[in-house]
Amino acid sequence: MKGKIFKSIVVQAIGYLSTQAWIGGFHPVAMGLFMAVWCSRLIRFPLFPIMTVGMVMASGPLVGAKYGLVMFTIMVVYYIMEDKRSRVPILKGALLGGGVLTVMEFIDIYMSEGGNRQYVLALLATVLSMSLSIVFYRIIDMIQMPRDKERGKKEKEAYKEAYKEAYKEKLSSYEEKMNSISGAFARMARSVEKITGESVYMEEEKKRDYCPHCHALLRQNEIYRHKLLDSKKVIATQLSEMSRILGECLDNTYDFCAVSNEKQQALTEQLKEVGVVLQKVVCLDNRRGISEIIVTIKAKRGRCVSVRSVAGILVDVFGKNLEIVKEKRRVVGNEMSTYRFKEKPNYYVLHGIAKANAEDVSGDNFSCLELDSGQTLLGISDGMGSGIQAYRDSEMVLELLENLMESGFSEETALRLINTIFVLEGDNLAPATVDMGIIDRYSGICDFMKLGAASTYVKRGDWVEAIRSTSLPMGGGGAPDIESATKKLYDGDFVIMMSDGITESAARLNKEDVLGKMILEMKSGKPQEMANELLKKARKEFQVEEEDDMTVMVTGIWNYAKCS
Repeated sequence: MKGKIFKSIVVQAIGYLSTQAWIGGFHPVAMGLFMAVWCSRLIRFPLFPIMTVGMVMASGPLVGAKYGLVMFTIMVVYYIMEDKRSRVPILKGALLGGGVLTVMEFIDIYMSEGGNRQYVLALLATVLSMSLSIVFYRIIDMIQMPRDKERGKKEKEAYKEAYKEAYKEKLSSYEEKMNSISGAFARMARSVEKITGESVYMEEEKKRDYCPHCHALLRQNEIYRHKLLDSKKVIATQLSEMSRILGECLDNTYDFCAVSNEKQQALTEQLKEVGVVLQKVVCLDNRRGISEIIVTIKAKRGRCVSVRSVAGILVDVFGKNLEIVKEKRRVVGNEMSTYRFKEKPNYYVLHGIAKANAEDVSGDNFSCLELDSGQTLLGISDGMGSGIQAYRDSEMVLELLENLMESGFSEETALRLINTIFVLEGDNLAPATVDMGIIDRYSGICDFMKLGAASTYVKRGDWVEAIRSTSLPMGGGGAPDIESATKKLYDGDFVIMMSDGITESAARLNKEDVLGKMILEMKSGKPQEMANELLKKARKEFQVEEEDDMTVMVTGIWNYAKCS
């Protein structure tokens, strides 16, 4: 408050002193200062009466009245032109003020019957006033700039802090609700598990040996009781899985990363150079530490800027190798739009598939799906038997698996939920094997999970490792016994998955060792050629007839850095 009062006194004093500097009846210094103060939005309203009084005292009442009318007209014009958020640009203000002053001076000269010399002097005085207004404006701007910048910076920081606090509060409320719901599902699961049906069949059987009809009735009741208990277990499993899923949803939340003012400024300037306007930039980190950068931008009219160019600028500013996420547009539009960029994976994968059918329709199905999370899903499912029904069973398993994994569920949770469906369907669905792998294309780590599947092989140069399984297939009854293994894959490694149509048809006891030797002897580095060769060699070695469906899937992984 004291600063404002002091500034007001200084401005009024300078304004009064400027009225004392007059040249040939003109006041270019005072008029230049008046226009500069009004364009800069400095403390200005008391300036009008003070400067009018100063001119009256310096040049007389008529001159004071003339310049008072000029200043009043300039005030009205500026006030009409400006709005609450922006002030009148100094160049436009100087031209408008100079125009008003020129008209007033020319009218005064005309009424006093002055000569051409007076018109020229008035015009020169007006030009001097306009020039001085620009000079004074720049001086005022230089004085105000540090303070305005500091104030703007503080307001921006305060807004950011308020936004972060509001976000944290909202996120905390969201997590609290999710934890509460998760706990409720867990409690319901425990409550259902406590429900028991006591068997009275054995006791009643001893008492009623004489009544065959009672024996049959009690046996029927016992069957219904066991079905009820099985249904209870299924419901308890579903409730437990829902509790687990909600807990995982909380783990999958993103963390906001602070974007420094330097990076924002650098990004704004570099985008401006190529004709792109930046509105907002947000940086996120997911639970696996992978960064995502979201920008809201638009291209200036007449400019054609590719999304790839924007990605290159983001790479330069943030120092991370980024790629666009699921964006069909290749050019930045002329309206504000949001674009998502994420870190580019370190590895890429290629697949090869070879199949042989026992019937017209294979009961095997496979999946090679790249997920938004930077992971690749590998899967083979073998339906029981062959033909259309086996195909539908295995197809349903992999479709559900793909949908759940794309929705963000973990591998184990997805398999448990699918197994629950098999248990509920009972006789309508036959068991199906599941051979599943999730390759993290950032780290190269692969998680294998198996339910009744044939062995999976990992080939690295002159070394082969088998990942075996002894568990029951999907829908084999009760909670699934998921066998899992984790392997680190390196540049040039291959993952070989196959259905049991090959291994189960082989009569040899050491069939897995023979398959491992076949894989080791393969020299090709192309997944498709390897899959074709392995299927051909296995059928020849084991003398396999097409009594069951056979599928071989070979996946190779390579490092981008070593391929460039």
